[in-house]
Amino acid sequence: MERVCKLYLDGTTITKLPTSIEHLTGLASLSLRDCKSLVCLPSIIFNIKFLKDVDISGCSKLDRLPENLGNAESVEELNVSGTAIRQVPSSIGLLKNLKMLSFRGCKQLSSSQSKSWYYELLPFISTPRSPEPMDLLLSSLSSACSLTELDLSDCNLTVIPNDIGGLFPLKGLNLSGNDFVCLPESINRLSNLIWMQLSNCTSLRSLSKLPLNIRNIKAMGCISLEMFPDPLEPNCLCNLSLQDCFKLADNQGFINVFFAWIKKILQGLSPPSNLRYDIVIPGSEILEWFSHQSLGDKLNIKEPYSHLCNELMGIAVCVVFCSQKHHPHNQIVNPIDLSCWLIANGKEVGLGATFEGTAKVISSNLWLLYLCPQLYTEHNRKLLWECDANGFSQIGIRISTHKSWLKVKKCGLRVVYKKDIEDFNRTTAQCSNNSITPYEGLDVLHPNFNNLAVVVEGNKVKRSHDDDDGAGPSGEGSSNDVPHPKRIQRLTESMTHGNSNCEDSSDST
Repeated sequence: MERVCKLYLDGTTITKLPTSIEHLTGLASLSLRDCKSLVCLPSIIFNIKFLKDVDISGCSKLDRLPENLGNAESVEELNVSGTAIRQVPSSIGLLKNLKMLSFRGCKQLSSSQSKSWYYELLPFISTPRSPEPMDLLLSSLSSACSLTELDLSDCNLTVIPNDIGGLFPLKGLNLSGNDFVCLPESINRLSNLIWMQLSNCTSLRSLSKLPLNIRNIKAMGCISLEMFPDPLEPNCLCNLSLQDCFKLADNQGFINVFFAWIKKILQGLSPPSNLRYDIVIPGSEILEWFSHQSLGDKLNIKEPYSHLCNELMGIAVCVVFCSQKHHPHNQIVNPIDLSCWLIANGKEVGLGATFEGTAKVISSNLWLLYLCPQLYTEHNRKLLWECDANGFSQIGIRISTHKSWLKVKKCGLRVVYKKDIEDFNRTTAQCSNNSITPYEGLDVLHPNFNNLAVVVEGNKVKRSHDDDDGAGPSGEGSSNDVPHPKRIQRLTESMTHGNSNCEDSSDST
């Protein structure tokens, strides 16, 4: 039966597979998802020569894998999420072509057991190690494995072994929903790691030094997180989600990172592959730098056509979102989705920029977003250049969500031009002179940017900065609100130099 290449038995009541399945010699994909009565898998499955992916996720009665997995040389994806697996066979280290491995929701894996099977994954890198259960496997391996994605979320792990730093091929790592307090320092050795998810690790208190080439970190709902390494050190980082991380000592540092990212773009120092930058942090007020502000989820402005056509460098957006009052946010972890749609002269420009994750949304949070023009097609960019008889283009944003329990409270917009590099230089000087503006509702300090007069259409606009005389929205501001000198130094250095070594390293990712 060589013609059968895909077999889907999802949701059926089978308790075991017939031995005749070995005759499906051309089988490449086997899916047994949510077979709640399945109790075992025959080892003959992994003798099928061309089998590439096996999905047994949701088979809640399945508590073990076949001992002999070594013959399945073609297997690239193995998904055992949501099973009752207690122990992983050592032969998993022989799956030398394995690219994706998921144990999401396998809560029976205790810390000690999970540590032992980490050793079985380590042969993928063919690195000599101390006498552990994987020694025999090392002798049979001649080349490194291609394991690039590992999902260990919701596995009740209280410790992440230091040996995880030996999984060098990894590009994606999901450790969300576990109970560990910190990550091992070896995590920074994962030089190929592009994204890491740590959301809802409620016991996590600190993070070690980040991998050099990481671009995306989601640590939403890490309510115990107190220390975070310098986000500017991974030069490729462009997406950082710290929603509901209320114990972080210095949110201002992350706001400074957002401004440093923008300055790198204006200076031409950002990696060419990074066309979008996001940061999500606790906060309830739009930053003053966003010269156009409105209550609600929509905002429309007018911009000179000549500027949009010749000097446009990007669109910066700030969104304040929270949960609806009636939502029991302290009890339930929910999926989140927010989309920012750019509107040009009444038409949507391309696809919306989406922020997704899972968290409780305990209080208000800020979504800081920067979009480079190159993110859009030439056709969509031309929509920005249409103008009225007076030489103005209508530009706007619309923030949408499919979740009824989410609420967009406010939004802000700033169109960034080439000349705005002067604003950043001026801000650095202001910081050095202690000219800082505090913002109510966000327990941090923000640089006070000078803004030009604008034309705004929206529900309500919180302005005008030109008439603030350096005070905040409530007329506050004094010399007592000066940030720590190290905070100023970090902002000054990052925005003055803006060095990046990522242009070379990004080619490998």
